[in-house]
Amino acid sequence: MRKTIPMVLALLVSAGTAWADHYQKYWPLDDGNSWTYSKSNPVARFAPYSVSVQGNYSGVAWVEGLPGLEDGVWLAWSGNTLYAWNKSAKAWREFLKFGAVTGTTYTVNLDHALWLNVQVKVKTKSERFYDAQLNKTFYNCVRFTFVNTMVADAGVTHFVVAPKVGIVHWSEQSLIGPTNAVLMSATLAGKKLGKVIFSALDQGPKTQFPTNDAKLLVFNDPTAWTTFWMQHKPGTAAPSVDFGKQSAIVVIAGWRPNWGYSVSVQNILWNYPQKSVTVSVLETTPTGPTPNPMSKPYCIVTTNEKVFTATMKWKVQSAP
Repeated sequence: MRKTIPMVLALLVSAGTAWADHYQKYWPLDDGNSWTYSKSNPVARFAPYSVSVQGNYSGVAWVEGLPGLEDGVWLAWSGNTLYAWNKSAKAWREFLKFGAVTGTTYTVNLDHALWLNVQVKVKTKSERFYDAQLNKTFYNCVRFTFVNTMVADAGVTHFVVAPKVGIVHWSEQSLIGPTNAVLMSATLAGKKLGKVIFSALDQGPKTQFPTNDAKLLVFNDPTAWTTFWMQHKPGTAAPSVDFGKQSAIVVIAGWRPNWGYSVSVQNILWNYPQKSVTVSVLETTPTGPTPNPMSKPYCIVTTNEKVFTATMKWKVQSAP
């Protein structure tokens, strides 16, 4: 449930420079913005983790999911500093000082034990961070490092914040060991960035769909999907797809000389800031003798979000 808006917000937001200030663009806090991370530690490998803005009221945003502040915290800009509301003290506290020079250190005190008397350092304001999840490099990032002086070996250890995106990488320490989180996808002002989560639906060496060449098909309604399936596998029922929330993407390689070929979807990325996606396809070719009949390998996946247009990025490798 959303918390009561701090009564002093007007004083805070009106202070300092305007919203157009350079560093305020580093963490866009529009209502509905969200970030999903691939989170890994010695126990949970690559579990998704989300942060979201659940409301922005005259520049004061309620943000849920921040590590150590998962239940929610009010954030607001004043000049080049991002402030957080300390409910217990009924006061705004400096959280991230983007405008401070490299090497600046200060203390953060918020309601949660993991953010009580935390020593913060502006480590660098020109970091280049490569996100392997997205195969993308973010430039001119600001890195903040954190040391919890109250709880030994616990809490967040750093944030890496990218311009116009927000946090692209963070880590924390706990009794089970270090946890790392890397940005996997984001929704920013209604536009998509990053990975589209998908699930395999069907794959095989030969489709009956009438095409001689490589094909990429996107389906968003049951009628077109059923029509395709009747051609793809005549006499069988089309698998159920929730087209209210999902899309089905079909990759067909076209004719190949034998049954030793296969195709698979490796990755799907939003073409930010457009609403289309790029589908990375891996074609595996045989290295030894295989059955002679010609094949038409295919792969079908369903996405967890609606996709309307797509392009292919094709890669070929020999079978191991």
